[in-house]
Amino acid sequence: MTEVSVTRGSTIVFRVFDVAEEFDLQRIESELQASGGSSRLRMARSTRHALVVRDAPITLALGEVRIRLGSATLVAELAARVWSYGVVSLQFHLPTASGTPWSGLVAQAALIETDNDIDVVAAARVRELAQSLHAAATLPHDPTGDEDYVVHFIESLEGVTEIGTLAGRVDIPALILGEPSITLARDIAQPILDGALSYSSTDLAVIDWNGALVVDPSGGRDVVDMIEFAVTHLMEFRYFDTLLDERLGSLYDDIEKERRFASVRRRNYGRLSHEASTLYLEFSEHVERIDNSLKFVGDFFLATVFRRATARFQLKEWEESVLRKVNALARLSELLASEVNVRRSHMLELIIIGLILFEIVQATILATR
Repeated sequence: MTEVSVTRGSTIVFRVFDVAEEFDLQRIESELQASGGSSRLRMARSTRHALVVRDAPITLALGEVRIRLGSATLVAELAARVWSYGVVSLQFHLPTASGTPWSGLVAQAALIETDNDIDVVAAARVRELAQSLHAAATLPHDPTGDEDYVVHFIESLEGVTEIGTLAGRVDIPALILGEPSITLARDIAQPILDGALSYSSTDLAVIDWNGALVVDPSGGRDVVDMIEFAVTHLMEFRYFDTLLDERLGSLYDDIEKERRFASVRRRNYGRLSHEASTLYLEFSEHVERIDNSLKFVGDFFLATVFRRATARFQLKEWEESVLRKVNALARLSELLASEVNVRRSHMLELIIIGLILFEIVQATILATR
């Protein structure tokens, strides 16, 4: 039996960062369009009436970079996408040499997971990019998050006549998980294969939590774009989850100091209460912006791809975690605001009592004269 090999394809390595609260994409596009280095994301398939992309991200071509992968050095094409909700996703396009056997692809996947300098290169390039986009950013900050994902994109294979038989010929879960030297247990491998999707008899998409296999003879990147879109959503929810942990930790620390030392920290509580309310509003606006960024009105397959990706990323669980923390923060801030108001009321009562006593004493003095 002929060994399965890749005759045309590439591996797309994503590194996703949160660098600002929001980007003015129109300003970025107007500044960069003259150089011919940017374009808006568009779907290859005829889906203009099926997909509505609000504030479609700007794609920037950043040229070639040299990437160490194990003991070898590869030349990769680097691109970046700038999303309106403050996210930058870097794409390292690593070419797959024609005739690469499946085992060689799995070995490369392992190196992408464990032995490379992609993170170092990505961190340096995203800082440069964030600096160049600084003027178009709202509340910019140091790049944080660094969500990673890998898509093995294949346009043509040798040794397979029907794409439906691929899972029986090669170890797809081993490729996605980057495990070249062990046989995965059925409990691990089967759920990955059960999530396979196909639009036609010639394409395939297998999506897992840290990587995906996409086979598309047409070369269309619609599925890859949907996966990237879902990864940016995950990036934002994880960023907000961390941010809320910090806010809650700060709040709990101040409450503990108040309990221990019985000090009146009105201004601090007032600031924290205001900060919590502001964060709640920002998060609500952020979720609405994310939810409205993509609308499906006809393309069932791409909608299924997006939902499958969000399910594998456990996006719903991340969103629920963030909502629980936001609600906890809101409740605590309300209690603190109530405490400040009660203390102010007590102070006003003391002032009023003092004024009454002053009037009584003054009236007594006047009566004795």
